[in-house]
Amino acid sequence: MKKLLFVLTITVLCQFSGYSQQTKADIQREQAQLKKDLADLNQTLTEIRSSRKKSLSELYLVQKKIQTRQALVENIQKEIVVLNTSIQQNEATINTYSKQLDTLKRKYAANLAFAYKNRSNYNYVNFIFSAASFNDAIKRITYLRSYRQYRESQVANIKNLQATLRAKIDELNGNKKEKGTALVSQNTELTSLQTDQQEKDKSMEELKSREGEVAGEIEEKNKVRRRLQSNLNRIIAEEIAAAKAEAKRKEKERQAELARQKAAEEARLKELARRQAEEKARQEAIERQKAKERQEALAAADAQRAAAKTAQEEENARIAREKLVKEQEAARAKEAQDAADRLAKAKEDEEKAKEASQTNVEKLRSSRSYSVLENSDKGLTESIDFEKNKGRLPWPSGGVVISSYGKHSIPGTKIQEDNPGIDISAPVGSPVRSVANGVVSRIVDDEGTGEYTIFIRHGKYFTIYSNVRNPVLKNGSSVMANTLIGSAGPSLEGDGGMISFLIANENGANLNPESWLRRR
Repeated sequence: MKKLLFVLTITVLCQFSGYSQQTKADIQREQAQLKKDLADLNQTLTEIRSSRKKSLSELYLVQKKIQTRQALVENIQKEIVVLNTSIQQNEATINTYSKQLDTLKRKYAANLAFAYKNRSNYNYVNFIFSAASFNDAIKRITYLRSYRQYRESQVANIKNLQATLRAKIDELNGNKKEKGTALVSQNTELTSLQTDQQEKDKSMEELKSREGEVAGEIEEKNKVRRRLQSNLNRIIAEEIAAAKAEAKRKEKERQAELARQKAAEEARLKELARRQAEEKARQEAIERQKAKERQEALAAADAQRAAAKTAQEEENARIAREKLVKEQEAARAKEAQDAADRLAKAKEDEEKAKEASQTNVEKLRSSRSYSVLENSDKGLTESIDFEKNKGRLPWPSGGVVISSYGKHSIPGTKIQEDNPGIDISAPVGSPVRSVANGVVSRIVDDEGTGEYTIFIRHGKYFTIYSNVRNPVLKNGSSVMANTLIGSAGPSLEGDGGMISFLIANENGANLNPESWLRRR
């Protein structure tokens, strides 16, 4: 045990710079969580050991307990390092304060001795009245007052420093007491760690002695898992087929809508061409009328000019003619500008309508790789929400993990297990809840056992809850995070209750659930 403690101490000291930013409170919170985890593991182990036979679940829990206890020992060592630092700092501070206090006391004693030697009231009076002037006397009185205040401040400083010193000494004693408690706790955990290791070795030996039987139990689990994977693949294929059919239907509707819009656009363009032709004819008629009016105006002006008998009348006619021409040209320019503005406005409105048709969801979809399961706005939103909450999803049930994701084996045997998800120990009948918003895809009866497997779709992701009793939902039900979906069924090994929880993507690939669930 001493050798193990020495190795742990050296390891923690070498890594001290990596966690030096952790405060004592952080370390103690982590320590409390590790102790709670150990208590939960011990409780689950006790329940499992009420079974008549050893299982891989028990071995996994013992290994998990060893890992947790090692983390706890390292955490306690961190606390000891922090306490040692505090003790060193407090001892240095106390030494500095003690020197400062001695200096203050010496100075105050010297002042007291000086005051005692010059304690006669006559000396003070003589000191004041021996001043050369009235202003000098005032300065001497001020000096005596300052000297008295200085002595009073010395006393206050000594008292304050003594109080601070006592507080630091109390803090130092508290640090030493905490360190002693931490050392005792560390020794206790190291002893328990050795016991846990022996317990692990014993479990492994018992499992080895039952290798054939355990292999048979694992094969039974694997049958359930293969059936579950087969159901998952079938359900994903059905969901994809349904999504494709829905996408095909929507595409057909979209094409029909496009055809309708095209026909409407053609009709609009035809109507626009008709109106433009009418407008052109109207403009030509206006131009002809204006030309006629100009000719008439010119003829009238010529007649007027011919009839005019004075130069002034001719000048007035010329000015009137020029004014008329300018007014006609201005009117034609305004009509042409109005027509151009109407066309520009129509084009701008068309562009705005086209841009508004692209919703925020479509913009999100354009930034992602295509998935038929995200064709609907709801499916896309559920996928994005599911991804955003990675590492923060709630747990489907209480209890502890008794079999983690991935492959597990016992060295020296052919015993090997590959878990596509996690198995969670939970009392029979305890609630099972959904981990995210979604839709119940299927509820499958586990071959008449009374337990069910519930498949919930979250866009292009699926969560699977196996060994669930009394499902309270039905196919197509919408769920929110933490929605009750049923209760935990009994374990296959007969050692209490459990559920199996899996996460898969649209390709049927299983993902590690513990990387998606929040840390407990």
